[in-house]
Amino acid sequence: MAITLSTPKNVTIIPRQPNLTFNDLPRTFIKGNPVLTALFCSLSAVFPPGERQFINSVRYYQDQVTDPEMKKRIRAFIGQEAHHGNQHEVFNEKIQALGWRVDLVERQTTFFNKFIKRFSPQRQLAQTVALEHLTALFADFLMNNPNFLGDKPNQELKTLFLWHAIEETEHKAVAYDLYQQVVGDDKLRTREMKVILPFFMGHMIESTWLLLHKNKELSDRSGWKEAWQQLVGKDGIFTGIKGELQDYFSADFHPWQQDNSKLANEWLGELAL
Repeated sequence: MAITLSTPKNVTIIPRQPNLTFNDLPRTFIKGNPVLTALFCSLSAVFPPGERQFINSVRYYQDQVTDPEMKKRIRAFIGQEAHHGNQHEVFNEKIQALGWRVDLVERQTTFFNKFIKRFSPQRQLAQTVALEHLTALFADFLMNNPNFLGDKPNQELKTLFLWHAIEETEHKAVAYDLYQQVVGDDKLRTREMKVILPFFMGHMIESTWLLLHKNKELSDRSGWKEAWQQLVGKDGIFTGIKGELQDYFSADFHPWQQDNSKLANEWLGELAL
């Protein structure tokens, strides 16, 4: 049976709006590695349509919630996700100008979302819960390993991804708690993770290759070895999140079983958000 945990008292879900312009962004902005850069471009491209899908799946059930605190958290979740999408649209315009065809990836993601909207509201919310957990794991990894962005990353780039990571951490249980309240089917929740995880990973791999192919100056795909180590090597991101990803399939799973609120608040102070 699913358990319910309170959001830590030191966590406040607040929609913030950093004013970032990315005017001095280099073409290969992740460690000078085109493959890692293309991967981050792919992630940024899926965020605007992806965040809109998350918002819609949660908003569908918003009127069924009667608890004032839960209503407040849902409104804050929607606000944060909306601002994430808006800021990544600004970022995407800049990297598009650098030769990264993120418009193609965003177009693909928008098409996929139209297909997903044919699913039941329960399935759509279950997929949001799954992807919110995956995003929260990526966020935690990045907050613990900021050097993944490089030894001296562009400051606005660092602010963008760590601000996003902080807020994904703050609201990481909102969609889950809503799902347990209005749907409560753990078999559906875990089944949808098994569906959406390989689909999402396949989309990222295909999108990364597409961006490298379209950016002709980088079409030699140099940096694959380093990228492989950063992703699935001993200290790679997928190696790091494997255990907590598996926790999702436990009957007593809850996003706040891993309380990283202190880390998120430390980054709030570091970035002066």
